[in-house]
Amino acid sequence: MYKATRDFINARKKHTNSPLRLPSEVKKLETGLPGQCLKNSKTFSKEQKELGNDVIMISGWIIHPYDKVSESTEIIQHWWNSDAKGNNFDTTPYVTNELEYVIDFDINNYAYTNSDILESHVGMSLLYKGGKFFLLKNPQIMELEEITELKTELFFKYIK
Repeated sequence: MYKATRDFINARKKHTNSPLRLPSEVKKLETGLPGQCLKNSKTFSKEQKELGNDVIMISGWIIHPYDKVSESTEIIQHWWNSDAKGNNFDTTPYVTNELEYVIDFDINNYAYTNSDILESHVGMSLLYKGGKFFLLKNPQIMELEEITELKTELFFKYIK
């Protein structure tokens, strides 16, 4: 497990009702669209249910390896799927094998409970640098905002 993953779990678990955990394996199917993890997860779940398979959407994070050049780690909010046997599947393409997945059910619970006030069910990503967490507020201009607590409500953008 990456150091950033351990640090993230330790900081995040103070603000979750469900335990955070790493799936043993996530099979890469790459049948979905790039940059559309929520849509891909919904589509796969629906397709599998129509085939009689019990597949659910999983909310959580994918954690990149430490980047020596930027001296930071990307932590991306992400959606994938799991079946009744505990097998995990990621249909979003270009998700490499060096990433670590962290299951965080509180993202799902918060997003669906607050649908009417959220811009999206996909939360903002994080950057971990120098022992601090930063929200990626605007990816186009790399606008970052330091946060001292990993509270679920901070990860989302709200309808104005």
